Amino acid sequence: MRKNFSRIIPMVLLLSVVSAEAGIRVVSDIDDTTKITNVGETLPSIWNGLFTSHAFSGMPELYSTWAKKRGYTFEYLTGAPSVLRPNVKSFIRKNRFPSGGLHLKPLLGAGSLREFKTRELKRIVDAHPDDLFIFVGDDTQHDFEVYDDIYKIVPSRILAIYIRKVTNHPVPPSSYPFLSAFDIARTEYLMGRLEVPQVAPTALAIIAEPRDLRIMPKFTYCPVRPHRFGEDPLIEKWTHLITMRIEKICEMRELPHDGY
Repeated sequence: MRKNFSRIIPMVLLLSVVSAEAGIRVVSDIDDTTKITNVGETLPSIWNGLFTSHAFSGMPELYSTWAKKRGYTFEYLTGAPSVLRPNVKSFIRKNRFPSGGLHLKPLLGAGSLREFKTRELKRIVDAHPDDLFIFVGDDTQHDFEVYDDIYKIVPSRILAIYIRKVTNHPVPPSSYPFLSAFDIARTEYLMGRLEVPQVAPTALAIIAEPRDLRIMPKFTYCPVRPHRFGEDPLIEKWTHLITMRIEKICEMRELPHDGY
């Protein structure tokens, strides 16, 4: 029996349990959400944007599970300039992310990053009136603000908003902050949208990852210890193993983190 977790999970998630048959579309940012970019530092982010294709551990597995096991469709909405389209397509292909719509910021006439993303996201939502949505982004720029703006317009159509904690910037109540892809998979399990075997590829990819930087890049904020909800034994086991790994990384780097 799964315990009540209404004090932990944002209200938007509590109202968002749907059947597997519903049309669900995932809108995802790329830089510092699925791809290790470090947009907070100009030179490293330029280098990573042009020359690297490193994905956060577990993100390809999570997205593939959503696409193959749940039938979700994908839109990638990024502030990367349109001239980097080949690089972005290469990143998606090399890391075996699901194919989907690709929306990059034009070099001219698009306005600010927030204006571009808000306008483009609204266009995506309006273009698919029968779909429900999951938004995935990070807190380094404007994702949480853009997603919250759209949530306020059509709250009944937004199943969940997941924001990766990179800077630990406060996020709106509509958003669920996460550190690893397992945090998303675990929450989707709690919401009844994933079964334990569907969580497994994401969890095992992170547990088996030998490179700390693929789990928690050096610029990432250290998290609090996750709450427990009397879950399936395998979910509990994976939560413990991943939490211990992340805590070890934090201790080795002496990163600032919440008390626990």
